[in-house]
Amino acid sequence: MLAKDALLAAHVEYELQQYAPERLPAAIQDEVTALYAWLATVKVADLLPPPQITAWLQRNVLQRPLPAALVDFIQENLGVALELLQEDQTLIPAILPKPAYDHAVAAVGEMGDFRRQVIHEIVRSSVYSRLVANVLYFGIKTFLVTDNGMARAIPGASSLLRLSQNALNATVPQAEKNVDKQLIAFIDDNIQQTVAESEDFLDRTLDAALVQRMGDELWESLSSTTLARLTRSLDKHAVAAGSDVIQEIWQHLRTTAIADDILEAVVRSFYLRYGKQDVRTLLEQLSLGAEVAGEELLALAAPLVEQARASGYLEARLRARLTPFYDQYFAAADSTPENSPENRPDKT
Repeated sequence: MLAKDALLAAHVEYELQQYAPERLPAAIQDEVTALYAWLATVKVADLLPPPQITAWLQRNVLQRPLPAALVDFIQENLGVALELLQEDQTLIPAILPKPAYDHAVAAVGEMGDFRRQVIHEIVRSSVYSRLVANVLYFGIKTFLVTDNGMARAIPGASSLLRLSQNALNATVPQAEKNVDKQLIAFIDDNIQQTVAESEDFLDRTLDAALVQRMGDELWESLSSTTLARLTRSLDKHAVAAGSDVIQEIWQHLRTTAIADDILEAVVRSFYLRYGKQDVRTLLEQLSLGAEVAGEELLALAAPLVEQARASGYLEARLRARLTPFYDQYFAAADSTPENSPENRPDKT
């Protein structure tokens, strides 16, 4: 019988040879072929039961916060990407083809109920009311105190209007302020009705056809715009601030009940659709057939395996896995009666 160390060395050498560059492609393809043959006999729901997948996603997506190092890396590279964009002279149509843009505009145009809801929320805000009030105030006041259409239609009326206004301000200094107060009071009393009428107007006019026209007008500007010009108003601080906001929202959202509900609904939908399929069919539907899987696994594994072989790490791990087996095997062999020291033949 060969000595334990000799057998162990031969076994380790054999395994190392299977990972040699000239043998690795065939070895990986053989394993992938065997794996896919087995996966063809296993249902998705049997291989990965829904409760197991749900629990895994909850732990790793919802319960585990983003590592600080990952967040810092993302923010740093957002700044790097911004710098590249601000120096890039590529035109927008080279990044966003016109057909894809048209499809996006058409999709927005078809979102009638959502668009009306957005309009309603905007016009009911205090900011919108202040905007409308400001427009009405300056519009009405400008009409009253400047050369309006009626004054221009009457010869000499414009000069007479200015003369009268100057004389009135000279004799009654508070006249314009009184007009302002009355005008502001009038606008305040009617602002809610004005806002409601503006909402009705937007609902009527902002239809799919108008959205398309607005999209066409925007494209006329974008078609000659470069990435550098489009992004020049952004800076690293603004991008970092936006990243912080998104992170803060996610950190809260992942703790809410709705996040759990959405995750469970997605898992349930996945298994209703794919649970009864075999795993191989699902992978092929995802364009991950055996041939593609073998090629991509080899592309990823080859440099890693070669580095592990060259550094001695692979041999060390093989020895660590195989040595206990040979220790146990030879210990058991030595303990049998026929191999006991008193029964071994005398080599002298």
